[in-house]
Amino acid sequence: MLMVVFPAFAAAQTPMTLSDCLRTALERNLILRSGQIAVLRAEDLQKTSFDLAPTELSFGQDFTTGLSTDNSVRISQTFDLPSVYSSKSKLLKAQTDVERGRMAVTRNQLAANVKSAYFTLAFMRERLRILQSQDSLYTHFLQIANDKLGAGETGRLEQMNIERLAGENRTAVANAARDVHTAQLQLMLWMNTDSAVTTVGDTLQRLDIGNPGTFDAASTPMGAALQNEVTAADRNLHSIKQGWMPQVSIGATIQAVIRGLNPYNVDRTPFSKGDLMGLEVGVSLPLSFGAQSAKVRAAKREVDMAELNRQEQLRSLQTDYQTAMDSYAKARCTLDYYDREALHKSDEMVRISHTAYKNGSISYVELLQNMQTAEETRMSYVQAINDFNQAIIRLESIRGSE
Repeated sequence: MLMVVFPAFAAAQTPMTLSDCLRTALERNLILRSGQIAVLRAEDLQKTSFDLAPTELSFGQDFTTGLSTDNSVRISQTFDLPSVYSSKSKLLKAQTDVERGRMAVTRNQLAANVKSAYFTLAFMRERLRILQSQDSLYTHFLQIANDKLGAGETGRLEQMNIERLAGENRTAVANAARDVHTAQLQLMLWMNTDSAVTTVGDTLQRLDIGNPGTFDAASTPMGAALQNEVTAADRNLHSIKQGWMPQVSIGATIQAVIRGLNPYNVDRTPFSKGDLMGLEVGVSLPLSFGAQSAKVRAAKREVDMAELNRQEQLRSLQTDYQTAMDSYAKARCTLDYYDREALHKSDEMVRISHTAYKNGSISYVELLQNMQTAEETRMSYVQAINDFNQAIIRLESIRGSE
């Protein structure tokens, strides 16, 4: 029935481990690839730190004068002081570090998304298996009810009750199958693949948190990225301050007389000892300080804003970690309860119910109700495992561990 309603179940599905899914996502995810290109772009821009102003070249020819600057080729070049180029180089390097920090945050978030989607898919598959086992149970007891109804051993009401439960469970199975398909599509989206992917194994596995240790928000990928932004803002401030520095220009003038073309018969005989006519060295000094001062003040405010944003984000990150730890503690407490008591009692209920049914102490309806309670306990148990896994994934994401 599932293969007819959901063609994806009939298609070939590739079981993949979590490591395989992570590796595929890190190789193919489009957002991460865009971040990698942004880093390469920033590295390319670093090569523009030593960017000379255009070289000026001019040619003059005046037929009414002799050998003067009106008959010459002039070449000049303007330079910034070395500190200007050094400051710009540091700024571009800091901006590259910003892009690297952003990509590290993106990579960390992608890993968390893949883990979450992977274990959500495993959880949905486990729910589907539980509901399918219930469907087999209802089908079995519905057959019993039909046989007893035909033999006159039971009434129509009991048979209708079993039909109702069986119908509700079939609907739940169909909806669970849709949930599996949705979770599968989400995992495929993060991996950027069109191939149907499924989890390995038939049971929902637990993650291991290991030793959480102490938490330092500044050492996380997000903390490092925020510090890079502060550093870039500070480098930008130093670069803007270089606007106070003068510029140096060097130029040379070379004689350029077009021989044989002298319509006014002016003496334009070239110098016999060479063509060099003059040299010049100049310094450009800023005379207006208002605009530059405003730029420096604005850059200082950007540094202050970046630092305040870093402090706020670190505080928020610390709060997120404490919240995630609380969620983990609650999930662990719930899971421990099922491990310690609930599952054992559920198994014992199933055993006693089967024995009582065989002895005639309870009817098949009571047996069915007890079996349904046991299945609900197993459903709550796998939900507890999923909550536990998702809490660990959240903690690892905040800490920045893939």
